[in-house]
Amino acid sequence: MLNDALGSVVVVVTSALFYIWPKTEDTPCNWQCYVDPSLTLVMVVVIMPSAIPLARETATILLQVIPRNLPFNRVLHEVCSLPGVLSVHDAHLWELTKERYVASLHVRVSTELHTSLGGIKTLHQEIRNVLHNFGIHSVTVQLEFGDGSLEKSFCSTPCSSPSCLKVSCCPPDVAGLPVCKANQLPYHRDFPVGINEISSVYKLQAPRQSIDCHATTKL
Repeated sequence: MLNDALGSVVVVVTSALFYIWPKTEDTPCNWQCYVDPSLTLVMVVVIMPSAIPLARETATILLQVIPRNLPFNRVLHEVCSLPGVLSVHDAHLWELTKERYVASLHVRVSTELHTSLGGIKTLHQEIRNVLHNFGIHSVTVQLEFGDGSLEKSFCSTPCSSPSCLKVSCCPPDVAGLPVCKANQLPYHRDFPVGINEISSVYKLQAPRQSIDCHATTKL
């Protein structure tokens, strides 16, 4: 508001001076030649103190920097202290617009919640409530299951012929991950268990180890 008003004042003052003391093309350059640039420099000096913080704030939003007024480490610590949370990783917080914050994080949950749909919903809501308490209302939470130590990995698109082995990241001795059709039937037959036999998948995991919850962030 001040910047727009100051620019208008400069234009009005310059126009009034040239109206009172008109300058023709034949007259030599005098003080009238320096009125407009001088007033423009004064306007720049007045505007700069307010423009620099605005530019810094805009750059912070565009670069998706963590807002200084939000203790993100404390937010992650409170999420990590919730029952059933083993670890928090790939956590990101940025400012979409002024005072509107967005967060995304991956949360690994304990095995006790793997078969409890109600417990998973409760934990998901508790995580969102923690972030809501800090003014973060746009939240994406990715819950991860298992202790992160599978004995065997699976490829989503295994090779169907030897010719693709050289350009594929899936080794030939790794089974394919099931791709479900609309009728819920497994597409790849080499998957070791049925698509609904979740308990059989758990048997592929190594014995559960105690994992301390260490919150890490990626800026």
